[in-house]
Amino acid sequence: MEVTKIIEDCVSRFLFFIDKCGVGKTTLACANAVVLTEKGKNVLFISISPVFNLADSFGQSGR
Repeated sequence: MEVTKIIEDCVSRFLFFIDKCGVGKTTLACANAVVLTEKGKNVLFISISPVFNLADSFGQSGR
């Protein structure tokens, strides 16, 4: 199923990407955030991982 179709059919206001390490959670979360913002949605992207740097995922300088 296409990601945008899943997003359009979603009735929740929250998307959580959880699983064990190394399965692509960050990649999927970033991709979904980009798709949602391109569709005009407001996105708050939060990570609780102590080793994760969101700025790196979007090619921005950290801190």
